[in-house]
Amino acid sequence: MLPALKSNTSRGFRKVFEARDSYWVRADHSGSFRIFKKLGDHVQDGETLAIISDTFGSEPYEIKAEQGGIIIGLSTIPLVNRGDAMVHIATFNDPRKVREALDLFHGF
Repeated sequence: MLPALKSNTSRGFRKVFEARDSYWVRADHSGSFRIFKKLGDHVQDGETLAIISDTFGSEPYEIKAEQGGIIIGLSTIPLVNRGDAMVHIATFNDPRKVREALDLFHGF
């Protein structure tokens, strides 16, 4: 069970964030990939999430976030085919506030 978040309000209510949208980042090329992020990480628009390379490690292709958000899903299989879903990102109106709440949560 997850620990309860400490609240800075007098009634003890937790702040709730609701993702209104999400998207999958898909592989542009087939090959093996190395991911640089983990579940719960905040990502910026255009940030490099992973690199896909061929069998010999040459011709690397960067996989980047299309929008900022929080990673909520992640493929752990190191081999991908073109079009495979790799990273699921939830988007929010203000991802900075969500990131602050996650930092507080991870501090427990």
